[in-house]
Amino acid sequence: MVLFGCESWTLAKTDEGKLSKLKNKMRKVYGPSCVNGLWRIKYNDELSILHKEPSIVKMIKIARLKWLGHISRVEDNVPYMKITFPQPEGSRKQARPRLRWLDSVLTDLKNFEVKAWCKKARDRDL
Repeated sequence: MVLFGCESWTLAKTDEGKLSKLKNKMRKVYGPSCVNGLWRIKYNDELSILHKEPSIVKMIKIARLKWLGHISRVEDNVPYMKITFPQPEGSRKQARPRLRWLDSVLTDLKNFEVKAWCKKARDRDL
């Protein structure tokens, strides 16, 4: 439920921090542990073993990369292609520019060390 629509998100560092703190909220879902008759909260490594999933931020980045591969294989006249890869006229506002989805995805590609992503997306096996 947390990841619904995450393919279109742009995450700032503060957003990533808030999402990574969700792991601490999962302590309530899994409940406490009883060791030698004493109850205690579960440690982070115990939660990661129980959960068996990568971090939420990493899952969001992977979903965005999958979406990038999907939209790179679509024709240019599809409406969401015009939204994702806009050809704006004029210049951006003076001040710090807002995060763009494509900029954040290209940063993810760089961090995951993916090279020639466009060719890999178009040549995938169906």
